[in-house]
Amino acid sequence: METEQNYIPEEEINPQPKIKINKNKLSQFGLFFLLIFLVIILGYYSYYFFKNVNNVETNNNPTPPNKITAKPTPTIILTRLATDAAVLKIEKDIDDSEDRIKKLDLVEQQLTFPAIDFSLTF
Repeated sequence: METEQNYIPEEEINPQPKIKINKNKLSQFGLFFLLIFLVIILGYYSYYFFKNVNNVETNNNPTPPNKITAKPTPTIILTRLATDAAVLKIEKDIDDSEDRIKKLDLVEQQLTFPAIDFSLTF
């Protein structure tokens, strides 16, 4: 009799779910949300792509050339030192010194690297 009092039916131990999930409906539901997600992504990228395309100005007409006429400027001497003989001689000496410096070979030919012995022993 003790076995009858301690007996619990299997349905109470492992109750079966009462909700039946149709795998076909579940796959259709997932496919629906996947398509919605892809449409949102596609819309987002196409919006920004076409937004940037529309901002580019397309001008097929060539621009007319600018008609700029150059007027000669009169020579203006600002100071009397510009025509002074001593100032002109100093400018000529500076120009000559610059030319000599530009032509000067600054590479030292006499210095050589020392011979290095790479065979090391410890």
